Amino acid sequence: MDMQRLRVEDANESEAFEEQANGALEEDLRELCDEVVDKVKNDGILATPLNYQIYFERALANKSEELKEIALKMLNHGQQVGYDDYIDLERHLRSSFRSIKQVFDIVAVIYRNQSLLYEMLDKRIAELKSTENPAISRNIVQHMAAEVNRLKDITRKQSEQLKTLYQASAKVINSADSSTVFDTQYGIYNKHFIITSVEKEKTMLGANYSACLLVLQLVDSVAKEISDANVLTMLQNNIAEILLKASRRSDVVAHYENGIFTILLRHSNLENAQAVCKRLFSFVKSSSTFIDSKRITLEINIALIPLRPESEPESMIANGIAALKELSSQTSAIKVVGG
Repeated sequence: MDMQRLRVEDANESEAFEEQANGALEEDLRELCDEVVDKVKNDGILATPLNYQIYFERALANKSEELKEIALKMLNHGQQVGYDDYIDLERHLRSSFRSIKQVFDIVAVIYRNQSLLYEMLDKRIAELKSTENPAISRNIVQHMAAEVNRLKDITRKQSEQLKTLYQASAKVINSADSSTVFDTQYGIYNKHFIITSVEKEKTMLGANYSACLLVLQLVDSVAKEISDANVLTMLQNNIAEILLKASRRSDVVAHYENGIFTILLRHSNLENAQAVCKRLFSFVKSSSTFIDSKRITLEINIALIPLRPESEPESMIANGIAALKELSSQTSAIKVVGG
């Protein structure tokens, strides 16, 4: 029992030391940032993000490895789509283009073979019409059958190649499609991107950094007033535009699926996120729409989810959607999930 107590005490001391060390590194990082700002100002350099980054990296060169690690993590954070994502997407597309070109080549050969087949049939039919000798006719038919069978075998092989290339192209195109980050219908980020962004954001969580996720949708009472699916889509498009205008540059606004929208609030604790929700309610509600001379007041419900390192992005969003169902009879309501 004494040994166990000692191990627990050692673990607590180790954890306390690690927190103290991290706190010291963050203090060093803040001093480094102040140093960079002063240096840019004193050198009379134009204060652009790129210049700040250049000076930051120069100042970082002589610092400790631990400080470099935390600083580089900060620099990489928030980078929406990395070069690796672009490289993967380009590789998928290039592979697809190659397969499609091969498909076109085979289709062109099949077309030429069909043209040859038609020419050969026309020629043999003309020969049959020009002779009444049974032996000659039988010979023409045999030659014609042999040529048709030969072209049939060639075409069968080409059709198999065509099928294989088509399947390969479809697979590559589907893979490339799953790597996209943009929802073309609503003009914001898509499901794939929000999941990836939340996963990256989790790596930043700590004692001095928190973030929240909003899951929201048009309230049921408003959606039920709309019988036309196209009009409902138009209203949801309006909501997407409002969310985009009302959000900060660092936030990630995305359409998850079926009119469910999400916003990743970076650098936001629960209190900040609740203030954002109230502001969104106001923005959305003030955007009235007239449909057939009837005034429609838009309203949304929001599930607010503080990010936790152990939670999976899709599970968090699923919990948020479940919370929205619980709010279905309310309007402009917030439910905190896992807070």
